[in-house]
Amino acid sequence: MTVRGAPAGGCELKGYAAPDVMRADQVRAYREDGTELQVMAVTDSVASGGKRVPVPRYRVVGPVPATFRVSYRVSPGRREGNEHLGYSGRAFGHLGRDFGLVTGRTLFLLPEPAASYGSIRVGFDLPKGWKVATPWRRVPGGFLVEAPHAKPFDLLATATIGLGPFREETFTVGSTSVRLDFSSAISESEARRSAQALESVVRYVHHAFGRDLGEQYAVVAVPETPAMDEIIGEGWAYGQGGTLSPLTPGRARRFAQRLIEAYTVHAPFRTEIRRLEEFWVVDGITNWYSWRAAASAGLADEDQVGHSLASEYLTAMTTPGVHRDLESLYAGGAPDRIAREVLAPFALLYLDHELRTHRGGSSGLDAILPKLYATGSAPSLWSLVGRESPGDWDHFRTRFVRGTDLAPIPDLFPIAPTRAAPSPVHDAPIRYLTIAYSGNTYGYLENCGCKVNQSGGVARRATELARIRSRDPQTVVLDAGNTFARPERSNTPSFLEDGEQRLYLETLDLMKYNAATVGLTELAWSPEYFREHVKPLKTPYLAANVLWGGKPIGPKEIALRAGGMTVWVVGVLDLPRGGGTTVRRFSESAARLQFLDPVEEVRKIAARKPSADLLVVMGVLSPWTIRRLAAACPDVDVVLSTAYDGPHWLPSSAGSRPVMTTDDSTGFLGQTLVLYTYRGQYGISSARLGVDRSGRIVSADRKEYWLDESVPDYPLVRDRLNRFYDEVGKTQMAQASVRPPLGDDPYWQNKHYAGAARCASCHSSEYDQWKTTPHATAFKTLLDHHRHYQPTCVSCHVVGFGSRWGYRVGDAEVPLGNVQCEVCHGPGQDHAMNPLPSNIRRAVPERVCLECHNPDHSDQFVYAERLPSVLHERLISLKSP
Repeated sequence: MTVRGAPAGGCELKGYAAPDVMRADQVRAYREDGTELQVMAVTDSVASGGKRVPVPRYRVVGPVPATFRVSYRVSPGRREGNEHLGYSGRAFGHLGRDFGLVTGRTLFLLPEPAASYGSIRVGFDLPKGWKVATPWRRVPGGFLVEAPHAKPFDLLATATIGLGPFREETFTVGSTSVRLDFSSAISESEARRSAQALESVVRYVHHAFGRDLGEQYAVVAVPETPAMDEIIGEGWAYGQGGTLSPLTPGRARRFAQRLIEAYTVHAPFRTEIRRLEEFWVVDGITNWYSWRAAASAGLADEDQVGHSLASEYLTAMTTPGVHRDLESLYAGGAPDRIAREVLAPFALLYLDHELRTHRGGSSGLDAILPKLYATGSAPSLWSLVGRESPGDWDHFRTRFVRGTDLAPIPDLFPIAPTRAAPSPVHDAPIRYLTIAYSGNTYGYLENCGCKVNQSGGVARRATELARIRSRDPQTVVLDAGNTFARPERSNTPSFLEDGEQRLYLETLDLMKYNAATVGLTELAWSPEYFREHVKPLKTPYLAANVLWGGKPIGPKEIALRAGGMTVWVVGVLDLPRGGGTTVRRFSESAARLQFLDPVEEVRKIAARKPSADLLVVMGVLSPWTIRRLAAACPDVDVVLSTAYDGPHWLPSSAGSRPVMTTDDSTGFLGQTLVLYTYRGQYGISSARLGVDRSGRIVSADRKEYWLDESVPDYPLVRDRLNRFYDEVGKTQMAQASVRPPLGDDPYWQNKHYAGAARCASCHSSEYDQWKTTPHATAFKTLLDHHRHYQPTCVSCHVVGFGSRWGYRVGDAEVPLGNVQCEVCHGPGQDHAMNPLPSNIRRAVPERVCLECHNPDHSDQFVYAERLPSVLHERLISLKSP
């Protein structure tokens, strides 16, 4: 970097991202003759999200010549997250063999004051065949960072910059030319699909706001990193970029958000809302209209978006600590994220509903938005909605904008209630069939035993299934999907995670499941991963409407004989197309698949039903899709679903206020029985069906079973679990799969451990007090529950797990079994050999305890309450007179 016009007294160089994102090193400054200037690192921070965030800052010590050069090195591409909490699947930039994507914030240190720059030029030295994709103006020798009505500094810091071979496509919306630069790492066919969808989004947003942006809007589209991380670029008034292929619903929505922010947030094209009490409107528009824009491109469904938003709204309104009053959201401090992302868009959705249905505004907010954003300064929203009398909307604002009341969700998205009995009923039952069913089990093998009366586990489930079969040997056992573990900590399963997944699927065969359905988690890792893991199974995975390479990813249906009847079981998946999904990686994997309409596919299969007595449809089916299915396919006898989130009114007695419930109810829709897998990984359910002479269900006796400590393990499955961990748990690859406590702290990982017996020679009273605590018998807990070969469990019950000198799975209990002194105070061999205060940690930071006492294992743990139980001072105070 060449700096001209610097003050003689010294110059400050500043970064505009946190040091772990903008990683600058080897910062040096030189005079024009090559002699080096002194550069000092300076501590600095900026306000962000209500807290101070460190930023890189360097001082070129004066006297400084008017012109000097600066050199430094940056390494773009930090992954979001860490080994302890897991990685989010996002990366802040990337620079690889095939392409690069960086932002100005991750690339440039800038002389202060940055806002005063008159001119900035940037040049690049790139590999052969590479080019630069950026919103800047190309000039001889590089780029001139300028645009009408914009400061050069803003364009430099906020730009997303693509590096590598790119293909360019352009289209015009209004007076704005939109340029799409697609990395050549994206196939031409995939780029074409993404370009069509992005153009639909741009045209929708342009129509919604009713005006143009600048002369050009530049978009840089790249794929994921080789590690399958989504690259997060930046958006500003003149363009944006990031991973935009394959274009998932979430990515299309994020693209739309950034485009909307050019109208609502970023200079120079924004319209400012000047009333503090209406700042929430910007959040509402950005978060709701972005999903509507994705729907315009066929990547989302507006009804599903509304359902998801309503569900999130109910959760937010019943969660303590959420800021419910939107009009005071920006009155002080950092605004509440949930209020901005959930309550604000829902308030606009509800307002739109009221305008369309009760106030005669047939086009709702769509007619108001262009008026609100017509000029540089917005009028009040309430001045545009229309009113019949003064204060007409005050009641709505008080209840649903200021959050004093709960919106009547079932009135916005009504669903027909289920009934306790089918309609009509003509005959009494003459045959019976028992269905035992599960779903949303997420590969849950067994509980860890750390909490009181934990439920769940395949060994207990096998016992309950054996009991059900003892009452009806011809019981049909089904799983409605989501049997694979969620991808939570990484984009690829670890050795242990993969082994446990295979073991879980093996237990389905051991429990003699008749069929399972492809759900969201089955597809989350990849179609290849799913196909590989189910190939050796006897249990078929059904998927009538999911195609991979034009062919079904699994069998569509299976015919079973039970209870003297032929039972057809069909598996379908209702693709989430509104609000995304909580299952990581699903959208990326789903982009490679084709999803047919589940109702239409079932209708085709139902047309072939004459050879069957009962038709069962199961899978991830929303309550709204189930009602569409029951209406379109009345021959469906049973619908079994894992998705039961459907707010509705509960029947109430005369004169009492209706009560809203968030979950749809099991029961009949006409003659179709709807069953939900409410128990998830913690239980199992059954339904004994009475079938009349015409083959219709006329009764259903349902039962729910919690798999708590009263249910013993089934010996066959228990033995298989034990053998797996005995064989696999002590392998190096399995142990390396588990992040050790304090694995990111060199103090705990790179020193020798001594064992509590060595500590006792000098600290006898502390040792005696420790022996009275549960920490001293932590290893026995593993032995009692046969968890001493489970690395995930072992890591928190021994000393120094994961360290070269710590406990390894398979070692004896002595000397490093149990939660000993060194788990809290750190490796102690150096201290034992040369006792000094400087080579041991007396104080124990809170985070040491929270490494293991986390929500997964100690959901009721409160540090301040539990600390006195293990403090050595407690014993001393009891002995004092």
